Amino acid sequence: MEFDDRALEIEALRSIYTEDELLYDENRNIVSIHLSREGTYRLIRIAIKISLPKEYPQLSPIIYFEDIQGINDQQELEQLYKFANNCVQSHIGEICIFNIIENIQGHIDELVQLKPVDPHYNQCQYSSNTNQSLLKSTQDEGEVVYKDLSDKILCNVDKRVTESEFNKWKDSFKSEMIDKGIWKSNNNIGTSLTGKQLFELDNLLIKSDINSVD
Repeated sequence: MEFDDRALEIEALRSIYTEDELLYDENRNIVSIHLSREGTYRLIRIAIKISLPKEYPQLSPIIYFEDIQGINDQQELEQLYKFANNCVQSHIGEICIFNIIENIQGHIDELVQLKPVDPHYNQCQYSSNTNQSLLKSTQDEGEVVYKDLSDKILCNVDKRVTESEFNKWKDSFKSEMIDKGIWKSNNNIGTSLTGKQLFELDNLLIKSDINSVD
């Protein structure tokens, strides 16, 4: 994946999720996200790390599930891993972090409406003892990571953007940054500015346009 495409994808994600919801480790190329939903029968919280290979998206990202809470049944855990793996495999050759996050969140949204399989499940004690990683990618099927992460909560599903909205915004965002001189060309991204700074600058330009019309 070209550096400008990866940087563009990360900046787009940073514009959708807050710094408390999504973190990006530039040195290790790892995106960390915390998904959470409270439903009729339980609260589910899952911390996820998405490792991006150097050749991404030609090579699949690797998903690590960490600190799984609210899912105690082994069958539900296996279904979650299989669902995420299918999502990864269906997007080989495409940028897919947003799709992976939103699809897993949708799966969680469905699970919280189902009664826990474990009859001894306690809503106040929802920690899973089976924290583990999704292992499958086209290259690596053996690594497991065990870590504890703090909880972050995403906005409600009806307030999050759809895949088509995300792709439309990404193309528009890239064109605007080039037109306004923030990026000199498709191969020269303004990496000196953070995603937050880029959007603050964009808002200032929008206000300036409105004032000029008035």
